[in-house]
Amino acid sequence: AGPACTLCHVVISPKWMDLMPGAIPKEEALLETLDEDLRTASSRLGCQIRLTKDMEGMVVAIPDGPPGDYNGV
Repeated sequence: AGPACTLCHVVISPKWMDLMPGAIPKEEALLETLDEDLRTASSRLGCQIRLTKDMEGMVVAIPDGPPGDYNGV
């Protein structure tokens, strides 16, 4: 099915981005809907990252959570 929202938005430490597979077009489109002040060159949707042993120690930042009126997906 693929990604459906941006609630799992994470920011990957730039030095780890080379280990990330490229984002699929639907993920890229969803990331483009984020406010410009939240989106970075290393923004990804956490639900789309398949973790591997090579990523052990990877640094990931989790931006502020959803708005207070969030009622789930």
